[in-house]
This record gives sequence, C-alpha cells and structure tokens, in this order.
Amino acid sequence: MVPKKIASLIGNLYPNAHKSCTFPKFIMIFSTITVINMYMDMKRIIAIVEAKGSSMPKIDRSAFLYLDPDPNIKDFAQCGSCFMFMSGKQRCSIFGKNDKVIANASCGLYVYGKPYDDQLIRDAVTPKEAGYVEHKVRCENCSWFNKPNKCGLFESLNDKMSDVFKLDEKVEARACCNGWQSKK
Repeated sequence: MVPKKIASLIGNLYPNAHKSCTFPKFIMIFSTITVINMYMDMKRIIAIVEAKGSSMPKIDRSAFLYLDPDPNIKDFAQCGSCFMFMSGKQRCSIFGKNDKVIANASCGLYVYGKPYDDQLIRDAVTPKEAGYVEHKVRCENCSWFNKPNKCGLFESLNDKMSDVFKLDEKVEARACCNGWQSKK
C-alpha cells in the first residue's frame, strides 16, 4: 500500500486515490506524468528556439560553466582550492552538515579561494544539485578532450546544431566545464 505521508498528499489531490492506488502503481503514474511534463517542456523550448530562428543569440561555452585554469593553482577546479571547502571538517559551506566532501572532488559551484574551516554550513543545496563528483573534472581527464586542446563535445554541438551553438572549441587541458565525462 501507499505510505501514509504519500497517501496523505495523494488524498489531498485525489480524495478517492487511496481506494485504488498501490504504491508501485502510484510511482508508475507519477513517473509517467513527470516524463510527459519534461517532454512537453522540451517541446516548448524547441518551439521557442525554432520561432526565434537566427534572431536569437547563439549559445556560447559559458552555458557549460567553462573555467580557464589558473596556472598557479595545482588543484584547480577541485574542492581543495575552493573557498567554500572546510578541509579540517571535510565539509562544504553550502552543503548540509552531514555531507562529507573530499579535497579531490569537484562540483559545478566551484569558486577559487583559500578554504577555511570557520564557515557557517548553509545547507543551501545538496551535493547532487551542485553536481558534486569525486573526480578531477579537468579537460585533460574528460572523454571529450581531443589533443591538441580541442573539446569534442563543443565541436559536435557546433557541427550538429550550428543554428543554436557557437562554442569556442579550443580548451586548456587543466580547464573544466560541466559537460565533463569520465574517460572510463
């Protein structure tokens, strides 16, 4: 049967749902509705892009949060060089108090600065929402990285969707972006 909290929520939305809805059936229905809503949103986005046509500015690589590396920062784009990292506590000031963070990890909210432990834990985002991964997410470690210093993802998007993207394909080996994918 449907757990009480969910049943209460369903009951508020659909007063007779508790009589005919098991938890797996509810999840299936909810998942289907979610996928349909996502599909409809994507259809709207595509329609807007098509309607704007060439009058719409093309998307550049800033949409991927591309960060040029600082040659003086050995651990660029890693938590160990982010000002929100609390190395002694292995925490991040924007995550929750129980979310362990390691120095060699990274996320999409990286901001260079000296880490310090005396910070308020804000519980502003979850590690998943921030894109937290325990990898060195620099271009040199990305499956899309093509030597000498070209991004295969940016190149592919430019080729296949030139009406939407105008991405600078030249990247630095120690740079990073949120399009990163492991070579493994």
